[in-house]
Amino acid sequence: MKLTTSIILTLFISIACISTSIACNTPIPKIVGSNKACLGDIKPYSSFYSGYSSYMWEATNGKITKGNGTANVDVVWTTAGKRNLKLVVSDNNGCKDSVVFVIVVNNPPSLNDVNAGPDFEACSSGYYRLGPNEDFNGYTFEWIDYTGYQQLGQKVFSEKNPVLYVENPSRKLVRKYNVRITDNATGCSVTDSVHVTIYPKFKTKITGYQGCFQDSAFYSTDTLPPGAEWHIQGGTILSSNITKNILVRWKRGGMNNIILTYMSDVCPDSTVFPVRLDSLHELEVLGPYAVCTNNEIFYEIPYQENSIATWEFTNAIQVIDINNTRKKIIWDTSKTEGKIFIDLETEFGCKISKEITVKFAKFKPVDITVAATACMGDTILFKTTDTTQFSYAWDFGDSTFSSEKNPKHVYLKAGNYHPRLIVKNDIGCEIIKSTLIEVKPIIEKPKNFKGIQTVRPYQTLVYGVKKEDDVVYKWFVNGGKMLYATNGNTISVEWQDSIPNAFVQVSKHKEGFCSSDTIVYITFQNKPNGINDDNKNISFNIYPNPFNAEINIESDIMFPSEITLTDVLGNEHIVKRDNLLVNNNHLTSFYTTSLPQGIYFITVRNNGNLHQYKV
Repeated sequence: MKLTTSIILTLFISIACISTSIACNTPIPKIVGSNKACLGDIKPYSSFYSGYSSYMWEATNGKITKGNGTANVDVVWTTAGKRNLKLVVSDNNGCKDSVVFVIVVNNPPSLNDVNAGPDFEACSSGYYRLGPNEDFNGYTFEWIDYTGYQQLGQKVFSEKNPVLYVENPSRKLVRKYNVRITDNATGCSVTDSVHVTIYPKFKTKITGYQGCFQDSAFYSTDTLPPGAEWHIQGGTILSSNITKNILVRWKRGGMNNIILTYMSDVCPDSTVFPVRLDSLHELEVLGPYAVCTNNEIFYEIPYQENSIATWEFTNAIQVIDINNTRKKIIWDTSKTEGKIFIDLETEFGCKISKEITVKFAKFKPVDITVAATACMGDTILFKTTDTTQFSYAWDFGDSTFSSEKNPKHVYLKAGNYHPRLIVKNDIGCEIIKSTLIEVKPIIEKPKNFKGIQTVRPYQTLVYGVKKEDDVVYKWFVNGGKMLYATNGNTISVEWQDSIPNAFVQVSKHKEGFCSSDTIVYITFQNKPNGINDDNKNISFNIYPNPFNAEINIESDIMFPSEITLTDVLGNEHIVKRDNLLVNNNHLTSFYTTSLPQGIYFITVRNNGNLHQYKV
């Protein structure tokens, strides 16, 4: 029994192992499919091994829409997040196995966050850019033709802002595009749509009169679109401007336009009808009718390309043909005037003639008269040699101007100026003349005038000013006599008899400057009793003269209490109050070794008498 039991137990374990081995000998189950999905998308999944006897699928937060119980299923995911797809399989021996597949389900983009742009209306043929104005980076756009205008149901554009060419249709046309917008990060997409409405143009035609000029004519259109209104360039409408037929009164010949404006659905539009009227009562000739020089001058008849013009000229030196309606002329301006004769026949057989008189300018010689140099602040008179012209325009060169014939002007700054005169005659021709004026600065007045200003008749005095480099001084004396005249800074004057307006004048001169002067008026002093001038009625002996180290003064009168030695500017150098008796004469001496070389005056005062001597 013991052996038998052992054999039976061994046989049971072997069968169980074989059974397990046979039942589970199939491959481990595995799910094939994408581990990413978008909410609402139907995704296919399949078993890697198709030899199982049964398949049972289970989708968490999803719905198996097709194939449950088979090796291939379709699943639609109903919520976003991490979701499980479970597969349970069994073989013919009843051995079961299972596998779980994890899938990340993402939400698709929202049209609140991204869109395909607005609908729009096109008013005429041309190129139009579709799509949104925003950047929307990180998204892919696919434009699908929904109306079949290009390729029904097919992708026609793959960029965010495609360019669409619109032709003019015969009727109102609406195109629809479905746009699939995909988030590049998740692969999920949302669909938007764009509608393009294209409006056709009205094809209107205007007919009416063209030809020789006439005051009025009828014009009409074959179609009167909504909102139609007529507009006339070169004339006026005599009838209603909202009917198919209008009557126009023309104001001028040449090229005019009739314009019909209207609304094509929501789009404004217009039709233009050019009207050519060859004028019989007016022929416009472009070019100058007053000539100033004998340069080349052009004359032209506008808007007459298909016309035949015959030109004749009088007093023309040369006529150069540019074409039938344009000529180049060189006039003989030595004559008074020239003439142009034109005969014109238009394309419509209209004929007209015109005569033009061209005046030639006759200028008398014009020149400017003005001082070549002036001083700053001077009033300068400008004169022109001609007084018969129409207008005068002076430019003084310092941003000031005048329209007078002979103006006056003051320059406030020194420098070189180029005043200019523009003279025009009655036909607009002009002559320009210019000149040069040097305006000099004024040198400052002489400095430090010195000299006695209250004098006596026949008194000799010295006057002077401060000496400056490169300066010349000129002196003038009224009421006295200059004992010596130089261009230096000092003079000696011997005053004559008393006069009421005696003065000393010194002017200062320097190269490049205008001079300035100083005037000092002199007052004459009446002579008191007993006062003598110079050496009159007294005996003076002054030696040596000229002097060097010493000067002696000897007189037969009692010396006063004061003897003064002064220079030409009135500066006192020595004052003596002593005297000696020598040979019955009175003697005094001055030691002059410290004095500079020059002219000096000795003044002797004695008992109210005054004596003066030059040494």
